[in-house]
Amino acid sequence: MIALLTAAGSTDPERHAQNVIAWCDGAMFSCTAGQYQASVPTRDALRTSCTELLVGMLNR
Repeated sequence: MIALLTAAGSTDPERHAQNVIAWCDGAMFSCTAGQYQASVPTRDALRTSCTELLVGMLNR
């Protein structure tokens, strides 16, 4: 993950990798044990959410 974020231009790839992993853990927890929503998010919804996270971290 750190190498991917470095290649993508991250200014702090170690911290950003922790944020991506936390996002993944949170999404999985919310969908399995939490009260995220009544149904599992679609791939498109997850892709959009992850894209927003990465765009914010990479200032794009």
